[in-house]
Amino acid sequence: MLNIKISPRFETLNIFHLFQDIPEIDRRLLFDHLKFSGYEKGEIIIHHMDSSTDFYLLFAGTLLVHQYSAAGREVSYRQLIAGNYFGELAALDSAPRSVSIMAITPATVGCISAEKFHSVLKASPALCRNLLGDMAARVRDLSGRLFTLTTVTVPFRIDAEILKLAIAAGIQDNQATISPMPNHSEIASLIGAQREAVTREISRLADAGLIIKQPKNIIVKDVCKLIERIENGGGDNLSA
Repeated sequence: MLNIKISPRFETLNIFHLFQDIPEIDRRLLFDHLKFSGYEKGEIIIHHMDSSTDFYLLFAGTLLVHQYSAAGREVSYRQLIAGNYFGELAALDSAPRSVSIMAITPATVGCISAEKFHSVLKASPALCRNLLGDMAARVRDLSGRLFTLTTVTVPFRIDAEILKLAIAAGIQDNQATISPMPNHSEIASLIGAQREAVTREISRLADAGLIIKQPKNIIVKDVCKLIERIENGGGDNLSA
């Protein structure tokens, strides 16, 4: 853990959707209780099944939410970027942590004890409503992801994610350059798959002439054919 000498300013709370339309006095109450820490790439902030109950706000950096299977394989769930929060479940019910959270870039995090977090929620009905609304939206999102995971093949999800990245990068003359390209582990965490499955499908796309792999980029050579591949079920219709 790094020693943070300069704490984020109070105004930095504006990056958090959780505090939208929250009175300043309520935001100040929470901010004044925050303790800031810095983490280097690869450091674990929360361990799966840990008994800690602090609530966290991510002010800078990117974190990976993951677990390890019984066989020791890493299973990634999603990434957190600045403006996200985590640790709310254990802060609310005092149960062991359900996931591990690791810094995949240098990160700055603020934490508040569960006891003080409860006091802030009691003092701020608006913050409590925002938190409940956020958690409800997350449940809906997880329900949708569960449906996708049980009905759509892994190659389909990988191809669709690459198409989404290509569209975001900008398509010209039926081509797109995704730069920088997320690594295979990052893509796996976004779609709920294993890194090895992403590696296999990207190799299939390259062998099919649909993409060109470069050290940090991927060139999608034929966006229309990629769309056709997705419409036909994605990849080889394997459940890889």
